[in-house]
Amino acid sequence: MVAIKAIAGSEILRGQAAMLLPALRHEALKPATPQEIVGIIRSREQTFGDLRTKRTDAEWTMFWADYFEALKGLTAASIEAGMKAYVALPDAEWAPKPGKLAALARETTVVSKFSRAWHRAKTAIQQAAQPKAPEPKPVVKDSPEQVKAMVSEVKQALDGTPTAMAMKARRTLHRPPSAPLEAGSHMSAEMRAKLIEQGVIVAPVVQNEEAA
Repeated sequence: MVAIKAIAGSEILRGQAAMLLPALRHEALKPATPQEIVGIIRSREQTFGDLRTKRTDAEWTMFWADYFEALKGLTAASIEAGMKAYVALPDAEWAPKPGKLAALARETTVVSKFSRAWHRAKTAIQQAAQPKAPEPKPVVKDSPEQVKAMVSEVKQALDGTPTAMAMKARRTLHRPPSAPLEAGSHMSAEMRAKLIEQGVIVAPVVQNEEAA
């Protein structure tokens, strides 16, 4: 993960990884050559010894032909892992049957140095290509005084709208039925306001003290 992060975060390393990616893939998936297959199997001669038997060139050709066919397409790292798995079997006998060795090579999980390098380079390039999520903006909390001031500004702005002013005037005109009657009047304030609104009666003119 550290190597992948370092490659993904460096433009120079990403460029180098992109150039090496085809070669790394080729090496990671390259099938084992006949020479590699022979070398892997012969490396166990000191353990079993049977391959030291003298054979003619024709006999050796026939002996290896089945291994080449059974292990065709498998990487050298996979065949080596299959050999290790076979040698570890309690009933292992030499030489391993080609089909048995091939099955173990396919079943055994192995990661060669080229496979690791290919995976790191490919993953780093893919991560760098993904769009980055925007960094969250810091949350700025207002103080109680700021909140109170903002609420007051909003309230003043709303109170100054035509709708709010009309509602305020209507509430002043239409006082609740529980409001006391004016002095010398037998008509409730609500009824007087309603009649004034309907034009039945005229609202009394209130003179200020200076005019009086």
